[in-house]
This record gives sequence, C-alpha cells and structure tokens, in this order.
Amino acid sequence: MRPLCRFLALLLPLVLSLPAAAQVAPSSSCVYNPDYNCDLTIGTADLLSILNLWSETDSDADGVWDSMDDCIGTYDGCGVCNGGGSDVDSDGICDDIDPCVGALDVCGVCNGPGPSVPVIDEIIFVTDSIYVPPIQQWYVFSYAVDTLYTYVCPVQGCTDANAANFNPLAVIEDGSCSYGPAQCGGASTVTFDGHTYALVGIGTQCWFKENLRSDNYRNGDAIPGNMTDSQWTSTGSGAQAVYGEGTSYVYQGSSDEVANLATYGRLYNWHAVNDARGLCPVGFHVPTDSEWMTLEMALGMTSAQANGTGWRGTDQGAQLKASSNDSPPWNGTNSSGFSALPGGSRASGGGEFGYLGGGLWWSSSSSGSTAWFRHANSENSSFYRNDDVNIRFGFSVRCVRDGGVVCLDPDNDGVCAEDEVSGCTDSNATNFNPSATEDDGSCVMPGPAQCGGASTVTFDGHTYALVGIGTQCWFKENLRSDNYRNGDAIHGDLTNSQWASTGTGAQAVYNNDPANLTSYGRLYNWYAVNDARGLCPVGFHVPTDNEWTVLENALCGSSVAGTALKSSAADSPPWNGSNSSGFSALPGGYRDFINGYFYYLGDFGYWWSSSPSGSYAWNRYLYHGDSNVYRNYYYYDGRYGFSVRCVRD
Repeated sequence: MRPLCRFLALLLPLVLSLPAAAQVAPSSSCVYNPDYNCDLTIGTADLLSILNLWSETDSDADGVWDSMDDCIGTYDGCGVCNGGGSDVDSDGICDDIDPCVGALDVCGVCNGPGPSVPVIDEIIFVTDSIYVPPIQQWYVFSYAVDTLYTYVCPVQGCTDANAANFNPLAVIEDGSCSYGPAQCGGASTVTFDGHTYALVGIGTQCWFKENLRSDNYRNGDAIPGNMTDSQWTSTGSGAQAVYGEGTSYVYQGSSDEVANLATYGRLYNWHAVNDARGLCPVGFHVPTDSEWMTLEMALGMTSAQANGTGWRGTDQGAQLKASSNDSPPWNGTNSSGFSALPGGSRASGGGEFGYLGGGLWWSSSSSGSTAWFRHANSENSSFYRNDDVNIRFGFSVRCVRDGGVVCLDPDNDGVCAEDEVSGCTDSNATNFNPSATEDDGSCVMPGPAQCGGASTVTFDGHTYALVGIGTQCWFKENLRSDNYRNGDAIHGDLTNSQWASTGTGAQAVYNNDPANLTSYGRLYNWYAVNDARGLCPVGFHVPTDNEWTVLENALCGSSVAGTALKSSAADSPPWNGSNSSGFSALPGGYRDFINGYFYYLGDFGYWWSSSPSGSYAWNRYLYHGDSNVYRNYYYYDGRYGFSVRCVRD
C-alpha cells in the first residue's frame, strides 16, 4: 500500500470515531480543522483535503485527486469535460448530430402528434317512427346519433386505386396519381437515365413508345461511345453511337447528331444488348425473338408467318410505323401506338452510318454467332425478321415490360416510389432501419462519447476513423486532403527548390510515392496550417499547442505518452508502440525546408500544432527509440513539411 493510502487508512477510523462534540464548529475565520469544508460533516472531501499537505488537491470536489482525474470539472450531456453540449432527450446521441431531439411518433415524425387524420369507422343510426294522419300510415325513419373514428397517420400520396402509383397507406391525396395502359400496370411513363419514355400497351405486352437513348447500363456504368469507324468495326464489347456522330461517313440523312439523338435515340451493337448489366430500366428488358413474335401476332400475323424469315405478314409493319400525322412522321398508320421510326444503322464492316429510310431493332436472342432482329422500311407494309447480320452492327433498341410490376421508380433502385421507406440504411449505424430502402442521411455511427457518438468523419473524399482520448476526439490517421476546407487546392507536386523557397501553403507526399499517401497521409508546411481557409473539416481543427499537452497529460505525461500514441507491431502499418490510446501514430518523416529533401520515414513522426511562437510554430514529434513525446519550436522554419492530425472543436 502506498504511504499516503496507509495514512488515510489509519486516519479514517480515528475521524469517524470522533464524537459530535469533538467536531469543531465553523467560525468566521474557519480555522483549519478536520471539517475542512465547514459543512458540519466529516466526509471524503474533508479527508482528501488533508492531501493538500502533500500537494494533492480535488478542485472539483468529486472525490478523485486532480492528478488522477480525467475531468477536473463536470461532463456535459455529450460526455465532454466542461463542454457546452447537451443530450436533452437522453438517447445517447449529442443534440448537435441527433436527427430527432425528442421522440419519433408512430408515424415517423420527430415530436409529432401521432395519428391525426380521422377516418370514419362507423356511423351509428337509430330508427324511429311517427304516425302521419293524412296518409293514415306510420312513417319509419332513421338518423345518426354517433360516429366512431380511427385516427391514422397523415401519409400523403396517390389515393386512387386505379392509378399506377396508388399508395394504400395514403390518406391525403397529393396529386401524384399516374395513369396508363393496363398492360403497363397503369403507368403511362417510365424514367431512366435522365429521360422519360412514354409507354404503350399492345396485346398483352407493355412497350416503350420510342427508341432507347441511354448511354449508361442499368447499373450506371457508361456504354462506350463516340468511336471512330475503325474502333466501331473492331470492338468486341458493348458500344453505342448517335447517327452521324464523329467523322464517320454518313451514307443517308443528316449528320446533325443532336437532332438525330432526340428523334431516333441511339444505335447499339449486340454486345451491349447481351451485356449482363442491362440496357433497359428496372422492370423492362430488350425483347426476345419470341416476344417480337407475340407483338406481331397481336397485330394479326399468323403463327406460321411470325416464325418465318424475311418480309412477313400483311400490314403489321404499317401498324407499327409512325403515321404522317405523328411528330416526327413516317408512312405508317401507327394504329398500334408503337410509333416506330426510321433510325437507320451503323455498319459492322466500315463503321459508316446509313439506311436512315428504315428502322432496325435488336432482339436479345442469339442465333449461333449472330442474333435475331426486326426491320421496317418505307417501301413495305409488312415486317422483316432475320438473323443474318454481324453483331457489331448498330441497331435501335426498344424495351418491353417484365412479367413483374411496373411503377414509378425515379431513383432506379428497383423500389416503387410509393413503397420507398426513408431511414438509415447502414447496418453499422446505431439507428439502422432494416426496413429502409432510401437513405435519408440520418445514420449515426457508434463511436466515442467524446466524438458525439460518431466513429468516422468524411472529408475531401476520404473517411477518417475517430478516437476518443481523455476529453478529446482525434483523427486516428494523418490528414491526406489536397484541398482546403472551402475546396481551394493546396499547392503540391513542388520540386525541391520550389518547396524550399515557397512562402505560401503547400503539401507533399513523401518521395511522391502514392503508397506513402495511403499509409502516412500528406506533409504540410505551416503556411498551410495557418491558412484561414482551414485544413480540417467542419467541426474539427488543427490542434493548438495546449491541446497537444492535454492529450499527453491524458496519457500520463510526455515522458511515457509516446508509447501509447505509436502504432503497435500488430497494427497495419506497424510501429513499435503499444497504441493503447488508439491514436495510431506512424513515422511519416518530414520534408526539409533548406533543400526540400525528405527524411526519416520509418524513424520519426512529426505533427504541427496551430500555435505560433514568434516566427516559428510549436510541434510534436515521436521517435522509434524511446517513449517520449517531444515538443519543439526553436529552430524550425514554417517551410518544414510535417504531418497533421485534426481534433474536434
């Protein structure tokens, strides 16, 4: 037992055995006595006060010696010592990042009133009668005496069950109802990749009324385009083109690619049609050869004709082609509403554009090394089917509805708009909502109390882990941003002479090696640290000299804190510390201000503070050979390149 502890152990029975009369009453001068705080009770605070004789104090009277106290003062509602934060609703989330300070009602509204829209469940009637002398009869009648209500959540949406986007949960009509063909589930349009396509029902099918014009696959990946003739004819992967674009030879029609895109859509090779990423939006696909036959037979073609090749049927081509009254026009009747147009093709051999007097459309069905397609032209009323073209040809594409439900899906996530549930979709968050299909930005990641419950912060394209040490919240890795907080670039890629002569903010990666950026972050001169535009994200800043001292003291002082701060041999990347603090310091070296050279990677780590000292600035460094945290300023120039850590405001 420590001598001081033995002293307390001996003193405690003695004091507690003192009779009340032996306790010294307070006086105007309150001369020292065992009742140190003069409250007429000898307690823990009185015993600890005796430690003043050995320079021990308990300034905040919380029963913990100041030398051992993690917080000399009080913690605020967010767990920050002497902080001004609050957690009014005691939900463990600091109010400044809490998506709801209070409680969500059953309707999901923060501090909402709950169900507030009355719905009539039952009207209670009573029956009565009266004798009417003129007609010598009893007249029986009924009238309402009471109404029973149920209150429901004020959900807005389409309340018409006949609409495509009917929301059975909606009780307040918001005017969003959409109507269309029954084959399309009532939808009249579908939006995909920035363009809205009209839909048409033909027979049992739902088709796009215009050619596809997307330059991205369903998953968002770009479909290569703007190819030269030789690139087009040699590619073995998906590609798209707009009629007349680039320097390709245009055999027929206009080379106005902007007008052609608006009128005819894009041309795709069959590699794009056959790509697993999909050309059509959720709920639609490129039709198979069999689905083209289903369309043709719905317009009167016989099964035998549909299964043939070449020009088949009677007037099915005319029924599909736009009429002279349509805009743009063609020479069909368009009795089907399909609105086919002569979008031409791009050749597989020479890459030239041609045949703008006809329309050609892919199916998704292969036939050996080729694929089935359809063709309509100005000279025929029938419709052409064959599989005799190279799959590098560029043809138009129409989309047909899947067997599943079609609905409004503005964000193309496969969930109907009326079925979207907003909430936190990150399963790692404390407020993860497994029912949510649409992230509303409310996720709160589990993290240290000093960080307000957050475990990470994202800035300038990189996500930094956070660690709580003592009363502070720190980045767990060195800053790697090449932009100030406002988005302005921090000068980089400087030569040695440029670095040594600059008088403005600058940053560098050790030896200009990208691997060092990943492991050690960037090195900044003090001009960048001292720039008013800020190096750290909102809510964080480069630590002051005093804040570094607070960190050291939380780890038992500068003579031992280095070991707790340095990464351990088990960390990646490793160093020779214990990393008991979680700070994960690494030996990122520095860039010299005299010659611009890089030094000491793997041996030393240097970090700026934001506190100037005359014409210099305070900093900290760690060395692989001992456990110290070194504090310096005196021969350092502001052109040194040191690492930067950010600490929470």
